[in-house]
Amino acid sequence: AELSNMYFGVMGLGLSIIEREIRSTYGYKSNDTIRIILLSANLLVTIFLLISLYFAYKMMFNWMKARGFLGKYDDLINTGIYKGLIAEMIICSLSPLPFIYNETFIEYAYNFGVDISHFYNDILLALSF
Repeated sequence: AELSNMYFGVMGLGLSIIEREIRSTYGYKSNDTIRIILLSANLLVTIFLLISLYFAYKMMFNWMKARGFLGKYDDLINTGIYKGLIAEMIICSLSPLPFIYNETFIEYAYNFGVDISHFYNDILLALSF
């Protein structure tokens, strides 16, 4: 289970980095189709990662139950295991998205008197996986 989580995480990160390099090399207005395909594949990999996370926690819970660490009436909710699962799912769901691939926000740098634009997907890429 951990191997599949790592696989999906690394694959999503790789797809995001390739998309970022294409945008920085050729400009943000070119190769839109390839970039959207890469980001869509990244979204699909992220969904697979979230599903894999759930099953990893479920397998850990079943192992704990089989070893006798938990009672027969325990589940993911009343043991509190779901808190770690939800936190990990939120962290892993921060990845670049295909429907905001050219969206930016602009901030004004008062010290230099210039506008600085940031792509939302770059911020998500810095926080992802």
